[in-house]
Amino acid sequence: MRPGPRRSLTHAEILEAAFELLETKGFDAVSVRGVAGVLGLTPTAMYTYYPNKGALLAGMVEQLLGRLDTGEADVPAAQSARARVVALAEALRSILVERPGAVGLLLATPLDGPNARRLDERLLATFADAGLDPVEAGRATH
Repeated sequence: MRPGPRRSLTHAEILEAAFELLETKGFDAVSVRGVAGVLGLTPTAMYTYYPNKGALLAGMVEQLLGRLDTGEADVPAAQSARARVVALAEALRSILVERPGAVGLLLATPLDGPNARRLDERLLATFADAGLDPVEAGRATH
C-alpha cells in the first residue's frame, strides 16, 4: 500500500490546536499525542515538530508572549516606570483574557525563550530607570 500525501503543518497551526485543547480539556490534556489527535496526525509525525511536551509548552508560551508588545517606540519619555509596568501588565492581561487556560501555562512552564527574555529586558530597563540597583531590578523583574 502506498502512503498517502504528506501533510505539512506550520508551527502556528499546531500551537493553535494546542491552545484549543488547553481551553477545552485543560492543561493536563495538552501533550504531543493529544495535539496529534486533534490534528489527525500520528504522534510520530508530531514529534518531528515538537520532540516532547516541554518543547510544545515552550512553543505555546513563546507564541503567547510574542503577542505582547514590549517595544519602547509607543512609550512617552515622560511616562513613569510604574505606568510602563502597568501598561505591560494590562497588555498581558488582555492576551490572557482571550486564552484563560494560558494562565496555568505561564505559571507551570519556564519563561526562558526569546520573547520571555525580551519582556525581562524591558522590565529590567524600566526598573533601572526607576532608580533600582541591578539586584533590586532583577528581583522586581522576577
